[in-house]
Amino acid sequence: MVGSTLTLLRSTKEATRVSGLYRVNEWHTSDGARQAIVNKDGIETILNSASLSAASDPPTCNLALHLLNDLCRYDGAKDKLMALDGVTTARAACDSMEKQLGTYEAQGCREMATQLEESLSKSVR
Repeated sequence: MVGSTLTLLRSTKEATRVSGLYRVNEWHTSDGARQAIVNKDGIETILNSASLSAASDPPTCNLALHLLNDLCRYDGAKDKLMALDGVTTARAACDSMEKQLGTYEAQGCREMATQLEESLSKSVR
């Protein structure tokens, strides 16, 4: 079932990607499902969803960043996020959100990007 959700996340249609994110958040909550998401390149697709939805759909962007923060506790996730320069991508999404909608609307996004940076910096120590 994780595979079909990842297919939704890879869609070019925003509504389909949003559906995939909500499925990850609501349906794929077990450790096994979350690890499968990491193993099947879900990190990249969720990061991409955050980037693509930042200005047009802030709640979706924030959900994507929340999921990335949650996935950091699974094997291989931090390495993938670091290889993808996840913090820079997250911060760019927040910048895009702020440019389109203002500082207040981007505040939650920035908090999650900072949390992601802190999670990744812990793995380097």
